[in-house]
Amino acid sequence: MKPLPKDLADHDEGRDVAGLFTTHARARMQQRGIPAAAVELLINYGRSAPAGEGCEVVFFDKAARARLFRDDPAVTR
Repeated sequence: MKPLPKDLADHDEGRDVAGLFTTHARARMQQRGIPAAAVELLINYGRSAPAGEGCEVVFFDKAARARLFRDDPAVTR
């Protein structure tokens, strides 16, 4: 598993990525049923691409899913 980006790894709450989100983002995650573990996997395995205005979008492409399932076969599809 590749390490979290430095700004996430150095956070006071360690690997609890949910602690890095705004109150609004945490509320949306809860409303949409997105667990913090899914976001951590996305950060660790996902592919990123420019989204304009200095932002980036992170997503699971075929290669990212293959890396995830290779490293952790217990992850369900």
